[in-house]
Amino acid sequence: MQWGLDGQPTWHASKAVGLWGMVAFALAVRLLIWALSTYAPSKVHGVELGLLLFSITIAASHALLLRKAVQAG
Repeated sequence: MQWGLDGQPTWHASKAVGLWGMVAFALAVRLLIWALSTYAPSKVHGVELGLLLFSITIAASHALLLRKAVQAG
């Protein structure tokens, strides 16, 4: 959702887009990290730690989003 200067939403997406968009984003980032670590390993450092932190962040964000969706529904 994007908010206008008047404090009203200018557009919004459905709940399905919000819920599944995060999953698609996480998979896209994971694919990018895999491709970089496979084809340009000298450019990538700390892949394991980065993936761990990214996974925890995405899981926590998704859990909060699901909680809000259940409360609103």
